[in-house]
Amino acid sequence: MNKIDFLRRLDKELSILDKTERTELLGFYEERFYNGMVYENKTEQEVIAELESPEAIARNILEEYGMSPKYIKTKEVKDAGVSNTRVIWLIIIDVFVLSWVIPTVFSVVVALFGTLISYFGVIPLMIGERTIYDEMVFAFLSGGYILIFLLSLAVLELFLWVIKRTVIYHMNVFQFKKRVEYTKRLHKVSVDGWFKRHKMLRFVKNISGVAALVVMVYTGLFLFNNFDEIEAVYAQDNIIDTFDLDVSSDITNSDIWNVDVDSDTLDIVFIPVTGTEIKVTHEYKELYDITVDIDDDSNIITISQVSPSRIFSYNFSLEDLFNLLNRDTLTIEIPQNLLLEDVNIVSETGETKFMDLNVENLEIINSTGRTVVSDVVVNNELSLQISTGEIYVKDSSGNSISAVNTTGTLTLRDLNFITYDLKLDTGEIRATNFNITDDTATQLDCEVDTGNISLKNIYVPIIVATVDTGSVDLENDNELYEINFTGTSDTGNVTSNLD
Repeated sequence: MNKIDFLRRLDKELSILDKTERTELLGFYEERFYNGMVYENKTEQEVIAELESPEAIARNILEEYGMSPKYIKTKEVKDAGVSNTRVIWLIIIDVFVLSWVIPTVFSVVVALFGTLISYFGVIPLMIGERTIYDEMVFAFLSGGYILIFLLSLAVLELFLWVIKRTVIYHMNVFQFKKRVEYTKRLHKVSVDGWFKRHKMLRFVKNISGVAALVVMVYTGLFLFNNFDEIEAVYAQDNIIDTFDLDVSSDITNSDIWNVDVDSDTLDIVFIPVTGTEIKVTHEYKELYDITVDIDDDSNIITISQVSPSRIFSYNFSLEDLFNLLNRDTLTIEIPQNLLLEDVNIVSETGETKFMDLNVENLEIINSTGRTVVSDVVVNNELSLQISTGEIYVKDSSGNSISAVNTTGTLTLRDLNFITYDLKLDTGEIRATNFNITDDTATQLDCEVDTGNISLKNIYVPIIVATVDTGSVDLENDNELYEINFTGTSDTGNVTSNLD
């Protein structure tokens, strides 16, 4: 068999396809013969030996088109009846796979194309007076948006492929009589196919990806090498606002104060001071919507902050970029002798530190970031909640502690509480030196869905540690201390040096 025979047989096997599609497919294999014979010095027989048979190639192509030969009879479809087994499998796939795959891929497509809208916020960099740094940032971001656009096209192609395969599979299962005709029509619905029919745009698309990468590398290196100079030119000095109130009479009269903080993006720090003034310091680059109210009538400190609802705006500049890279900080100074009852802190993104203070109840809720509690006495309840990040508690004591994290770590050391309740979905709980000098503890409950629990020198009479996927380890230096330890793991090890 020579090249002509090979292509003739392949053309015959693909006869169900229209002439345009057959011509395109045959042209591909014609080019394969040409490249093999001209550039690789191979004979026609050697090229044929490297390829599958024309029948196998046609079968693979037709299956890709959703037109498996077992459904085909001379360009018409066999009416073989509907298979109950295939219908059951179809229902299972629809319910357990396609019901979430299609919405998920579609959401990604919408999100990617929606991201491209923000490019309008980059254009002002090139409007009016500008510097070489503005131009470089504009070029860098433009390259990034081009890559996002190309990624969007690729994901859109994936979405269309899933939809086409789903429709074709349904037509085959239910023996739709005109499914071959509609399959050919569906095959033409393709991002890549559209670009193939518009060769100039296809060339622009292909070259733009390479050009975008080159531009991003060049401008990225330029910006990196000149970062210090850029920062000196565009970075703004911090602005500092202070709010204070003398509470010497409240300290003398043992009046109780409460604190409520609601923040979007602030880094928050509570620290003690030896004086008699409550002082709130807000350090920032760009003034957000923040209010600070130190009410000496109701003895409440109320702080609320809402960040701008933008990343790129129509007046985007390098000043905005440096503002985004620098976080606002909020420092609350509390006199050591001032009585605190309830302190409630809610933060969306940022780090929260609460240090060296006494409080009746302390609650910190953080969506994304880090929560640190150090050298704190909580007379009643310490409650910590975080969605993604780290909870770190050390050198603190009180009645009860509850620490809940979705994804991240719980690290606790040198604590003296009566009850402990630690929960984590994914990550690790690391607990060290509980109640070494205080024997008032009653119970420690640890629960992790996926991750590990590591307990070292935990002197609590009742310890319950549960892991679904991961391991549990308890090790105490004082092995004579009596502990009722219950450790369970569905898929990991439970180890302890206690009898």
